[in-house]
Amino acid sequence: MKLSRFLTLDNTETFLNSEVQQTYHSQTGAVEEALKKYAIPCKIAEVAKTGTVRILDMFFGIGYNSAMAIDVALESISLSAETAPRM
Repeated sequence: MKLSRFLTLDNTETFLNSEVQQTYHSQTGAVEEALKKYAIPCKIAEVAKTGTVRILDMFFGIGYNSAMAIDVALESISLSAETAPRM
């Protein structure tokens, strides 16, 4: 199997398998794909607001899904703190 780096439209890198002409992530971008196909369906933002998030990454890919989940969780917590009523 021959893999080569491939730059997607959102400037993230993925890999192209030249034998089957397939990339690991969509060509629009790994960041967009991780958000739309992982973080949003898993409701990471909602879970983060409960105060506990656990993410198990079994090192199958190159980490974009886990990185996106962490970013979304941290952003959700930050936004919740900013909009919380002040006493």
